[in-house]
Amino acid sequence: WFHCILESDRTIQSFAMGKVHSKKITNPTSTPSKTEISNAGQTDQVIDSHELAFGSFSSDEINDLRNIYASIKTKGKKNVIDRNLFFGAFGMESLGWFSSRLIKFLSQKDDSANDSNQISLSFERFVQGIEQCCRSKRSQALQIIFQICQTESKDESDLIDLGGLERIFCFVYTAALTEKTAEISHFDSKKLAMSVLNSFNLSDESSSISQKQFSNWCSEKGLLLHCALWTYIERKCFSSFKLSDKDFILPHLIQSSSILQSKEADLIGLSLYSKVFQGKWWRLYTSDEDGLSFNRLCHNVMGYGGPTLILIR
Repeated sequence: WFHCILESDRTIQSFAMGKVHSKKITNPTSTPSKTEISNAGQTDQVIDSHELAFGSFSSDEINDLRNIYASIKTKGKKNVIDRNLFFGAFGMESLGWFSSRLIKFLSQKDDSANDSNQISLSFERFVQGIEQCCRSKRSQALQIIFQICQTESKDESDLIDLGGLERIFCFVYTAALTEKTAEISHFDSKKLAMSVLNSFNLSDESSSISQKQFSNWCSEKGLLLHCALWTYIERKCFSSFKLSDKDFILPHLIQSSSILQSKEADLIGLSLYSKVFQGKWWRLYTSDEDGLSFNRLCHNVMGYGGPTLILIR
């Protein structure tokens, strides 16, 4: 078993991840102390995200892209799309800045000062941009995420500040949600953003890091961050989209937890590191319901082959 321990003044928290077998959990006994163990039933296969690359689109996918382009195109004008229609196709309601930054990347033009809803974008450039977003190598996907999520103060530079890093994690979290309207009010993106700055010994909130530093951090601790862009664009573009090993899936705690406040948001940092932390997590033991007996703890967690995360408060 692989153990991942998170420690603070009053809390140690731990979970178990792996394939889940059917098993009954005995009747609980409530206690004031809180200890929980969970199991995440995600595939044991860990993809090498550094080597992933994709070819051109299939004929069905090109037809899907033609239909999308036709739905966002300004009627009666060639190579011009409507900003509002584009937002309807690709925008995130909780992240108002995303669609305008994606348009800027796809069109390779800065239309932020343009009050018109009409944006110059040919079908060929649209397809090329979509290909770069969802069929590119890991390094290019990270570069696109970096550029799209930069705040205006760092725009057109090789730097990203705390606000830009917060945008990145908000995008990653929102991109993986399947609901039409993403609720991110409970998601603490600043905590994750500060952890990136702290890894470079930058504790000042006004500090910035370069694109190379961001890529280095992703290589060590955010190996799957780029998959969020692939997943979001493919889900929006292709009618045949189905989740696969290359897609980013938020961790999902099946049972309730008295320690984790906002299930997916609290666990997203782990899910950026490895596929085994994504998908469904099953709680194997909680002292709130199962009591403090060590025998009961052992009985509940035996037979599960996955890695574990234990939470103690």
